[in-house]
Amino acid sequence: MNHLPNTLYQIKKLMQKILIFGSEGYIGRTIVDFFTKKNYKVYGFDNLIYKQKNQIKKKNYFFFKSSIHDTRKIFKIIKQEKIDKILLLGGLVGDPIVKKYPKLSNKTNLLSIKNFIKTLNNNFFGRLIYVSTCSNYGVSKSNSLLTETSQLNPVSLYAVQKVAIENYLKKNNLSFTYTILRFATAFGVSERMRFDLTINEFCKDSFVHNNIEVYEPYRYRPYCHVKDFARAIKKVYDSKVSLISGEIFNCGNQKNNFTKSKICKILKGFNKKLKIKFNKNIVDKRNYRVSFEKIQKKLSFKCIYTVEYGVREILKYLKINKNLDYKKIGNYKIDQ
Repeated sequence: MNHLPNTLYQIKKLMQKILIFGSEGYIGRTIVDFFTKKNYKVYGFDNLIYKQKNQIKKKNYFFFKSSIHDTRKIFKIIKQEKIDKILLLGGLVGDPIVKKYPKLSNKTNLLSIKNFIKTLNNNFFGRLIYVSTCSNYGVSKSNSLLTETSQLNPVSLYAVQKVAIENYLKKNNLSFTYTILRFATAFGVSERMRFDLTINEFCKDSFVHNNIEVYEPYRYRPYCHVKDFARAIKKVYDSKVSLISGEIFNCGNQKNNFTKSKICKILKGFNKKLKIKFNKNIVDKRNYRVSFEKIQKKLSFKCIYTVEYGVREILKYLKINKNLDYKKIGNYKIDQ
């Protein structure tokens, strides 16, 4: 017999549920915060590979220090809680860390995810979002905006791994509905902060040193605030299956296709003492401008946070948290 008041019982019954792999990462924590505030029950899996502490204490957030390999525990929760939404976000994230640990990254970002998808097939019938990257576009010789159908040209191992999983999803006849989101480069304040991302790092260097070292200042990259990623994920889950099944969407803000030089110009507006040093010894071939028209037109989704907003937000965060050990705040080293 149900002893809960009728209204409370109905709320509990209506609560949607999502399982997130990588829930304790930089983007993951923002997504957990967003969905719990939207009255979701969030089940988070993370093996805390970057030695981060589980600091999230939120209502309706259930954390498991475990990895994607623990299929017995995962499927027990999926079945027991009747979860119909999965977000594949975890792994070794970013070109530098993947380059530093190539064998582990191939196991984590490639083999483990392929095995999980294989196991998931015919055992899961809900919706899955796979988080990929705009780095898949690599080098573009054209000045035109790249779309989801543009040729992929990954130049980093991280992007090669992402492309491989995209292709694996596309070539298999799966029991669940999958959607691929190609994330732009992230920025913004998160509960698990990172200062090894371009905009975040430039803000930190400006605030701490009044100096930014820049290489390849005129190459383009798209940027997106972490809060907009959370909004985009919810938009996909809320959309009709016919609109998102097997689809790939670039996820970012068209107005945030920036060069590093342009980011520095914004920071100069906040710090008149800032000095810019150009380093010609470091080469990064990546150069691409991305269109986000498809997700805007098909799902009526548009990002709302600008680079200027993010810079102001991060600088405010740095002023409040002056005693941070910046060398440890990022995906620099993993706990093997």
